[in-house]
Amino acid sequence: MLCLTLSLMCDLMPMPEVPVKEPTNLIIEKLIACESSGNPLALNKKDAHGESIGILQYRRETFREQMIKYHFIDTSEWEESDWENAIWDSIIQKKLARLMIADNLGGRWGCWNKIK
Repeated sequence: MLCLTLSLMCDLMPMPEVPVKEPTNLIIEKLIACESSGNPLALNKKDAHGESIGILQYRRETFREQMIKYHFIDTSEWEESDWENAIWDSIIQKKLARLMIADNLGGRWGCWNKIK
């Protein structure tokens, strides 16, 4: 079971391993360096589209949309506080990034063209 790093929630479904080629891990590390300088508590309040949060600088809307799309955690009964805790979780952000990159959605990050 996964316990979110910022909460006491331990009732989430186990997160499946996402098969990823090594280059994807390198791309994610480059994205992290560019987006947040590796700071898991990074908060960009100046993003033109709303606040960007965490190690991979997800906007709340994008994070929720993609979490529901890929459904690697059951979010059906989540309250707003669960979403807020999850968006700050670096492990969840990285797993979601792997899925998005595999689905050709890397362009959703502002740094994508800088690291490619």
